[in-house]
Amino acid sequence: MNKKQTYRELEKKVRQLEQESVHRLRAQKINQMLFKIANAVNSTSDLDALYRSIHRTLSKVIDTTNFYIALYDTDSDGVSFAYCVDEVDGIYRPLVGVSRTASLTGEIIRTRRPAMLTKAEIAAWRESSGLTIPACSLSEIWLGAPLLVQQKIIGVMAVQSYTDPGLYDQTDLDVMTAVADQVAIAIESKRATDALQESERRFRELAELLPETIFETDTRGNI
Repeated sequence: MNKKQTYRELEKKVRQLEQESVHRLRAQKINQMLFKIANAVNSTSDLDALYRSIHRTLSKVIDTTNFYIALYDTDSDGVSFAYCVDEVDGIYRPLVGVSRTASLTGEIIRTRRPAMLTKAEIAAWRESSGLTIPACSLSEIWLGAPLLVQQKIIGVMAVQSYTDPGLYDQTDLDVMTAVADQVAIAIESKRATDALQESERRFRELAELLPETIFETDTRGNI
C-alpha cells in the first residue's frame, strides 16, 4: 500500500518539477541560440554585422548589457576592441603590452582558459599580480572566454555586470565558451578572405603598371 505524501513532501516535489521545467526551457533556448549564431557565422561576411548579430542573439540566454569582443595582436602584444557595449566605461581604447597589465582580457590571453570572477576575486588577483592595473571600472562579476583557432589565441569575448554579483553561473560560462569557438573561426576565416582579396588587388595593380605583357600558362604550356 502506497504511503500518502505529506504536504511538505508534495511541496518539495512541485518545486523540483518546476526547477526541472526551468532547466529544460533554458536548455532549449541555449540550443536555439547556438543554432542561430552558427547560421549567422556561415551567412554573414561582414564582421561588424556578425558582432551585432551575436550580441543580439546571445542576449536571449545571457545578460549582455555589458559585452565586448577584443582582438589580440601577437606582434604588438596589444588588444583592440572590435565590438563594445558598456553602460559605465563606454568606449574601450586599444591596449598595448597587455601581458604586462592586470587586465582580465590579458589574463584570458595568458591562460587561454575561460574564467568567471567576482569583484573580490578580481581585486585580490590584481593586488597580488604585481602587474600594472588598467584604468577601468571594477565589475561585480566578469565572465570571459578565449577566441581560439587551432590553439592560437586571437582574442577574448566577455560579459560583465556592475550591479549583480550573482548574474552569471557555470552554464553561462559554458555557453560563452561554445559561442567564442564559433566567433573565432568566423574571424579567422574573414581575415583569410580579406588577405586573399588584398593579395589579388596588389597583383592586379602590379600587372597594370608593368610595361611588359604578362601571360599565364597551364602545365602543358598553353597560354
